[in-house]
Amino acid sequence: MPRWFGPRKSSPPPIEPLQPLAHIADAFRHYISNHIPARLIDTSKLTFVERDAVYDVFATEIAQVTEEDVQRRIGTVGIDTDPEAGIYIPLRKAALRETIRDVVKYAIFSHRWTAIEPSYQDVSAYRGLSLGRQRITKSVGLAKLVQLCETARALGYKLVWSDTCCINKTNPAELNEAIHAMFKWYAHAHLCIVHLSASSSLADFERELWFTRGWTLQELLAPRRIKFYDQGWRAFTTLANDKDDLMLMSALSDVTGIPQDVVVADNSRGIRGRGVWEIMSWAATRKTTRIEDAAYCLYGLFDVHPTIAYGEGEKAFPRLVEAIVERYHTWDVFAWSGQASERHPALPCSPACYPRWDAAMVSGEVGMTEFALTPHGLRLTSVPLIPMVFASEARDADRGSFTVTLRARSDTAMTLGVYGDVTVVCGSGRLRHIRDAVDLHACILNYKPSRRSLRGELQAGRTYVCFLLYIKGRNAEGSTWLKVATDNVLRIACRGVPAGTSEMEDGGFDLPLTTTYIRAPAQSQATLPV
Repeated sequence: MPRWFGPRKSSPPPIEPLQPLAHIADAFRHYISNHIPARLIDTSKLTFVERDAVYDVFATEIAQVTEEDVQRRIGTVGIDTDPEAGIYIPLRKAALRETIRDVVKYAIFSHRWTAIEPSYQDVSAYRGLSLGRQRITKSVGLAKLVQLCETARALGYKLVWSDTCCINKTNPAELNEAIHAMFKWYAHAHLCIVHLSASSSLADFERELWFTRGWTLQELLAPRRIKFYDQGWRAFTTLANDKDDLMLMSALSDVTGIPQDVVVADNSRGIRGRGVWEIMSWAATRKTTRIEDAAYCLYGLFDVHPTIAYGEGEKAFPRLVEAIVERYHTWDVFAWSGQASERHPALPCSPACYPRWDAAMVSGEVGMTEFALTPHGLRLTSVPLIPMVFASEARDADRGSFTVTLRARSDTAMTLGVYGDVTVVCGSGRLRHIRDAVDLHACILNYKPSRRSLRGELQAGRTYVCFLLYIKGRNAEGSTWLKVATDNVLRIACRGVPAGTSEMEDGGFDLPLTTTYIRAPAQSQATLPV
């Protein structure tokens, strides 16, 4: 019998795919379920990949992760801990999270919306078409989306996210999650791809509208890695991460007003070392189509999460400020000018109320950070209020406003210290009120807590930020004041110590703290002039 008619040899058993360690697989599933977008786009097909399918996309890479990989990562410098804030993340947990981020890699898109962008429903309808066929269809926004996929795929990314179509905006729960999680999604992306549709060189940045939009502020600051493309989808640099190009980063800093060290920093865990006033000033000139988005686009930057309620209009921003007040207790949230909100006269109506940040003014804090919104109004723990009197006025014909000079009352020097004039810019309605008032007082916001209990420290030769208040009665908690809205942030210079008071070693002196209430709008709206 020929040899080939003998019994057949059995085929070797199929090779079982490598399986990840159970605890590592669980960590990947937890990360995918909680820290990446609900839906991404397959860059090779332009079809959606739902969050619960992302694990399968990276299953091969996940299976290769070992405990040794995590242990090696523990020695990495720069693990996400923040000792200054009292936050300590176990090293292994932080190392595992960094390992996961390097495996579950997706790109994220930042751009200026055009009149017609593909929606979730539009892209769902494209399913089954090849990218080439989709390019031929040439809808206005689709060509940009196809180019995004091709660019991301060329950079090695299987998945990409775009705000135009990856959110089903007809689903309220999905839209709500997206707004609250947007900063986190940009922070966790492996790369942010930015398309500057009006720029071909750095010289065009001054007219590039991407720098003027509200949502693009967090899209610039949150990502660890960022890559800029011009109007023809040509990369601005040859680097893998444009944060490493000093010339480009300098140009970004110049056009946005954001310090270069902030632009290049790893801000994925939040903007560290910067106050509310400074961050708000970066958003002050930016625009949003919806009024509410002027507030919602800042939720991630401040890591506060009030409810989303489209239709509430200008109520959204003061609600954001309230949340910031409750969380951070930092005086510079009140360093604003212009129109007060209807919600409370001590709260601004929009980010535009925050002027350019003044580093010279930011030193010290409201006494012990003691302030809160209460049923009696905004409660401030302050040094004694400084009585002021009207001194002079001058009209600015070009701007249609008035400049008022207020002077500290003469008897102030005996008990409170010597102070310079306060310059107020205001309209005619406020001018009449200030001119006629007999109870104007300056409330200093940024004094230093004294080493002595329940006292605040001021320093001769220093200028302070202040509110202008006037009194309209008392309640059970003490005097209740109303805030005068002004078109400039008010400053008052301390020029000398109270009579008979000795200076401290650093030239300062302290005063007893007092509780001040600024009345809520339900009580004050009828009495405040326009």
